[in-house]
Amino acid sequence: MGIRRQSLMLVSLFGLSLAANGAAGAPANEIEAGIAYDRLTNGLPEWWREYLEALHRFDTRQLVYGGLQHAERFRRDDTEIYGGAYQPLGPATTVSGEATAGATHDIFPEWSLFGQVAQTLPRGWGVQLGLRHRAYRGATVDIGSLILERYWGAYRGAYTYALADLEGETAGSHRLQLNYYYGDRSTVGVSYATGRELESAGTPVVLIYDVTYYGLSGRHWLNDRWAMSYAVEVNEQGDSYRRMEFTLGVRRAF
Repeated sequence: MGIRRQSLMLVSLFGLSLAANGAAGAPANEIEAGIAYDRLTNGLPEWWREYLEALHRFDTRQLVYGGLQHAERFRRDDTEIYGGAYQPLGPATTVSGEATAGATHDIFPEWSLFGQVAQTLPRGWGVQLGLRHRAYRGATVDIGSLILERYWGAYRGAYTYALADLEGETAGSHRLQLNYYYGDRSTVGVSYATGRELESAGTPVVLIYDVTYYGLSGRHWLNDRWAMSYAVEVNEQGDSYRRMEFTLGVRRAF
C-alpha cells in the first residue's frame, strides 16, 4: 500500500507562524523553487525532492498559497499538489486550512485535509490547535496538534505536542522550536523533536518506532525581492537508519 511510515516529525508543518509569512508591508506575491537531497545510512538509496510554491498576501494575516512537489524515495516517485489559506476572524484569532492530493500514492497520501485555529494571547503568548486527516491506500491517519508559543523581542519560542492515530494505534511526539527574526523579513531557527513513528505495511499489525529529529532552517532576504531558503535536518528512524536532509530554495517577491 502507499503508506510506508507515518512520521510525527512532520508536525513542523503545523507550526507555520504568521510572522514567518511576512511582515506588514511585505510584497503581495511570492514564489519559491527549491530542491532537497536526503542521505541515508545503512546502504539505503538517497532521496530527492523538488518543489514549487507561491502565495498571494491580501493582508498580514490573510493570504492564500499553493504549490506542488515531486519526491523520489526507495526507487519510487510521486507528485503532490497542495493549497491553503489563512483568514483572520478578529484582531486576535486566525483560522487556516489546507488540502492536498497525490498522484501515484506511493509516497504522498491520496488526499489530506488540515484545519487550524490560532489565538493570540496577552504578553506575547499564543496557542494553536490543529487537526490533519490523511487518506492512504488502505489506511487513514489522523493527527492532532497543540502549539504553545511566545514572542519576545526578535525571538519566537514554541512547544508542539502531536498525537497520531493509525488503524487504532496511537503515537505522540514533542517538538521545541526557537526562531530569531532579523532585518525586515529574515529568520533563522533551530528545532528538536522526539516521539514515535507508526508504520503499516498493509497487514493488521502496526509497527511503532522511536524517532528523533533536530534541524536548522531559515530564510535570508538578500534584498526586497530575492531570498534564499535553507534547511539542514537529521531524522533518526529507530535502528533502521539515520537520514540527513539538505534543502535549498530561491524565493522571489513581487
